[in-house]
Amino acid sequence: MRTASRRSPSFNIPGYNQNAVLQLIIASGSGFIMYHLVRVTLIVFGFKALEAQNAVMPYVALPAPGEFFSHFWTIFTYGWVHNGLMEWISGMVWLYCFGNALQMLVNYKQIIPIYIYGILGGGAVCLLGQYITGYELSAIITGQAGVMALVAAIITLSPNYRFYLGENFSVPLLAVAGIYLVLTVVFYPHPAMLMLDAGGLLTGFIVMSAIKKGMRPGEWMYAIANIGSSERSAIRMSKKSSKGFEKHNLQENRQKRIDDILDKINQRGYNALTKEERELLVRASQDDK
Repeated sequence: MRTASRRSPSFNIPGYNQNAVLQLIIASGSGFIMYHLVRVTLIVFGFKALEAQNAVMPYVALPAPGEFFSHFWTIFTYGWVHNGLMEWISGMVWLYCFGNALQMLVNYKQIIPIYIYGILGGGAVCLLGQYITGYELSAIITGQAGVMALVAAIITLSPNYRFYLGENFSVPLLAVAGIYLVLTVVFYPHPAMLMLDAGGLLTGFIVMSAIKKGMRPGEWMYAIANIGSSERSAIRMSKKSSKGFEKHNLQENRQKRIDDILDKINQRGYNALTKEERELLVRASQDDK
């Protein structure tokens, strides 16, 4: 369909439309650049560095509970901004690590909703926790809650998953997740940040539990995106045609996943497969009978 070529004219990256992790990294990088570009612009026009930061921060950072209702939109914006380059890079490394692993197990359209819900849920728990405990942090900017949601989601879906660093060497998902959690506590020990992390983890668990039950908590996000990018004829597509197209896409995604599993068997052997991958092969063989 021609509408597919219209949806992402700005990126000629192979597989970009079906790579939600890459889309998140680019979106987060864009937020990082825009935030610091505004700060630098203010400095160029005569603001001191601290003044420039104080002028921009209230409009993007998650504030203390008492100031939230006058800046309610920040419960979303805070998750797309980072203080420094190294902080952003480290965050994106962890996002790629857990997000890419999860994307191999579920449809790519589940990744962005989980991340966004993690930001919203983490922010809400953080605000509520600060209000109850009194341990306030005046401004928070980080995508950490979104990454935490991905961590909880993949653990909920496949706790026995392993990261392969070579043909004969792999690391359990729980070990990598444990390292990440310890590092976040060491580098961000403030109670408000711990509440933010807890909110992200809780949200990721809830969303993935819903997905495992057959729900689609992020479907409305893609529906809104499609309304803004599709032609009117696509919007008026009949319900029957829409279901047929969706079924075709699911079959294609499933076949691609099976092909990837078969490639993995050829490269690493059957023992390298996760429990979910083995179950998928069994279901596929039964369906073909």
